[in-house]
Amino acid sequence: MNDLKGTFDKFGRDVESLYNEEDRHNGYINGQTRGGRRKRFPLLAVSGIALFKQRGVKLANIDALSLLIADGKKQAKSASAKLIEMQV
Repeated sequence: MNDLKGTFDKFGRDVESLYNEEDRHNGYINGQTRGGRRKRFPLLAVSGIALFKQRGVKLANIDALSLLIADGKKQAKSASAKLIEMQV
């Protein structure tokens, strides 16, 4: 987990260089959608989960795993560290 946290922290520092000072201060950039509408886009961010499966635990199918990952990703996006650990 420490390696992942370090990678996420480095990404956060590195990605700041892609934006000017005003955009960093605002926390977003102004742009256009593919349809041509003006929109505010959040700055790039990273979030993720570390999923640990206990020996002997069997998941019903790939859909069950996908649901676990999707739920974990939602939790990670709202977590302060943007990284959560899940055990199954």
